[in-house]
Amino acid sequence: MEDDQRKSVLATVLGSIFEKCMKIRADPSFAALFSICFLVSACSPRTSTGKESEATLKLKEQFCSIAPDECNSKFAQKVYLAPPDAIYERMVRDQKLRIPFGYVSSTEMMNDPRYKKEELSVYLEAQMPALTPHSPQNLREFFRPYYLSSVGIEISTPGAEAISWEKRVEGVIQGARRSYRNPTQLPEKYGLKGWGENFKIWPRLAPCRQELRGAKPCISPLVLPPDNVLIPITPNGPLSVIICDPDELGDIDQEIMSFPIAERELLFSSNAGAGQRRSMCIHKLYYQKLDVWVRLKYPRRFLPQWRETEDRMRALLDSFIPTTTSLKK
Repeated sequence: MEDDQRKSVLATVLGSIFEKCMKIRADPSFAALFSICFLVSACSPRTSTGKESEATLKLKEQFCSIAPDECNSKFAQKVYLAPPDAIYERMVRDQKLRIPFGYVSSTEMMNDPRYKKEELSVYLEAQMPALTPHSPQNLREFFRPYYLSSVGIEISTPGAEAISWEKRVEGVIQGARRSYRNPTQLPEKYGLKGWGENFKIWPRLAPCRQELRGAKPCISPLVLPPDNVLIPITPNGPLSVIICDPDELGDIDQEIMSFPIAERELLFSSNAGAGQRRSMCIHKLYYQKLDVWVRLKYPRRFLPQWRETEDRMRALLDSFIPTTTSLKK
């Protein structure tokens, strides 16, 4: 305690001296006093954070080597160079959320400040399957071409005249079914039922498929087939809906992740997989505690784990809501 008091007194004294130094710029003796002011500034308590500054510089160097295009973005730096214990506070429906910066996306930092934050969507990101936040250890996995397991998360609040979740799900289903040329009900799989295009009579399908080991670049079909729409099989009605690229379209992510690690790294370094159309899912769920809609976008290969993903997402949102204990910190 005495050491803390001494540091506080020293910081006050040094600050006072430095302030006086700044006021004597016009004095002819300023040149002589400059050396004293320099020594005072050098003795500032800020030097105690030298190790932190060195760590930050090292992290920035790592970040710039991974994502050179975003290296100088103030939004990206604020997110990816934040201290490991940094917390981002955000209001959603009159509820303050405390979100570790490891989950915050740089897109969130770009929200237009002219609008009230609580009226805008919250943009987060994580790594599948465990919804792991970004850190210096896994930072590479959030950027091209290594981002094959990343998930984008958007939390949005319904407007004043928003329809109910049940009507929203029904609207998604009906909208998709109208887009099918030959709609068919899909076989139940992973505890999901749904609808899609009947590919036995789909006339325009040319799946984008490339064997990456030395093949020519893949050409995407000009007319892509509609997405599959899937809902959980539950007795009380679904609280989520999943829209996925149909199984008939090849999954380039699945193919790349099946490679041995050395071959996969060689592929990444050569950028041979660039331009491939990835097979994705958009997973929308309703989070009742905040009365918000959550949208997750992740690679289709994680669809079999949809139930675990939902549970983890709801638990993650629960952890963002401050408890009495966390508010005291």
